[in-house]
Order: sequence, then C-alpha cells, then structure tokens
Amino acid sequence: MLWQITSGATSNDFLITVLASGSAGNCTLIREGDVAYFIDLGVSARRLVEYARSHHVRLTHPKSDRPNSVPHGAVITATSALLTHTHNDHVVPAALGLVACNGMTLHAHSTHAKSLQSEKHFAALQNGKNISLFTEAPFQVSGETFAYPVRLSHDAEHTFGFVFVHRGVEQREHKFSYLADLGTFDNDIVEAAADSDVLALEFNHDPDMERNSGRPAATIQRVLGPYGHLSNGDAAHLLTQILKRSHRTRRPHTLILLHLSQDCNSPRLAVAEARRVLERHSPETQVLVARQTTPLPPISLARGSLGR
Repeated sequence: MLWQITSGATSNDFLITVLASGSAGNCTLIREGDVAYFIDLGVSARRLVEYARSHHVRLTHPKSDRPNSVPHGAVITATSALLTHTHNDHVVPAALGLVACNGMTLHAHSTHAKSLQSEKHFAALQNGKNISLFTEAPFQVSGETFAYPVRLSHDAEHTFGFVFVHRGVEQREHKFSYLADLGTFDNDIVEAAADSDVLALEFNHDPDMERNSGRPAATIQRVLGPYGHLSNGDAAHLLTQILKRSHRTRRPHTLILLHLSQDCNSPRLAVAEARRVLERHSPETQVLVARQTTPLPPISLARGSLGR
C-alpha cells in the first residue's frame, strides 16, 4: 500500500540517521534539505545537541556558550520531534526543554501530553504553543513528507510507530517505516509497512537468553509478553509478512535492526534471523544494526547508505 501525498512542493533528499537505539535511549534524525526532525528524544540534551551539530543541524542548548556552532557546510534547521511514547528511554525531560528553546514543534498523542503534564519543560512547550497533537490520522512533517502513525502493542500509554511517505525526485513517492517497542503485531501493521524503501524494525532479544538472564521474573514476563518487545524470531516473522505483502518491485533496500538488548541479544543472532528471511524474499537488502552509543551513517531513502 502506497499512500498519496497532496503537497506539490519540490523534493529534497530524505536522510535517515539512527543516533541511538536501545534500552538506554532512542533517537533518530531525519534531514530533508534545509530542515530536520527527530523520532523520539531519549538522549540527554547535551548529547542531542552534539549529534545535531555533527550532522550540520542548528540546535541551541540553553546553557551553551556557543549556541549556533555547527561544522562547516550547510546549516539545517531543526523543526520538530515526533514521540512514539513516553517511556524514559524515548523522551528525556531535559530534551523537551531543548525543543522549547529552539521553537520546535513536538508531535505527540493526547495521552503523551497527559503523561508529560507534570514536566516543567512540557509547560514551556504548552506556553509557546509548540505542541501538535496527532491522532491515528496522517499529518505533515515537511513540505514533501507526511507521517502516518501506526498503533503498536506496548505497555505504555498509546505507543506508535511511524510510516513516512516522502515525495522524492521526479515526484516518486518513497516510504520509510519505523517500528519499535511492540510485543506482537497484526495485519494492520504488516499492511502499513509494506512497500517500504527503508524498514527499521525492532529485533530486541533472544528468548533463551532472556529466560536465562537472571532478571526478575516480572521483567522477563513483561519482555516476552504481548505488550513487551519483539524477539528475533518474532521480528523475523513480521519481516516475512511485510515482504510477502510488498510488491516484488518494492522491497526495502535497507533493513535497520532496532532496540537490541545489550544483555539478552547479540548483533550476530539478530542479523542471522534477518538474513534468513531476506535470503528468501529480498536478498539485495542490506542489513544495519542500530547501536546504543554510535550513530549509524546516514541512509538515503531513495538511494541507500551514504558516507558521513
């Protein structure tokens, strides 16, 4: 399924950089021409500023003595951030202050707003009218891109993935699907992510490693349950269904493995599960593993991996 974009604006390249992914913090940067926006704000404000500057994005820290310092090259304006949910590895309160002081828009669901109501930085966003509440309907994040919220099963207030549909060169539409923090999936999720050019999908844990981890029983039950996280095998099954639903000419050029557990998974195990599916259904797809502290190189939605 490929949704239609009504905007007639000219296109800019759509660059995806997963800055951090895992239980200690999640944040992804998307750049389009001279604007940029984030999926989640689960890293410290200072780290977020450092990441932004290293990718030529203007982001001011309220306590910084060099507010607009960025490397040589084009300067990109940070315009907004989209929240998947409000667990503390997806939104750090101080990062909300960064959104407020930079005049960015926070795209959040009404249940996110209720959950964050007591945060002082959230009040600053409200006072500045910098909050845009989304429902499950698409909303515009740039002149060329619409975001489609996808409801996920997770033990937080409403949790969402996002499907971004971008009008690229020669008015062709490209699609980026971001799905993490879900314990199970249904046909609606499969349908939403079909025909993606880039697919970012949670491969959280190996079930045997999780069961033998020595973690509290309640934690293990939560992770393995329908409102926890996808195991490697479950993620591989979801990937299979997405690829089967996709048109044969619209298989992803890049698969990004998200939210790997540092204690109960390994890149080797996760990649092996993903490769097993791809060898049958989409052998040309490249696989990248998102890390907790090392950003991935930028990925062009239209063309694949780029150098930094």
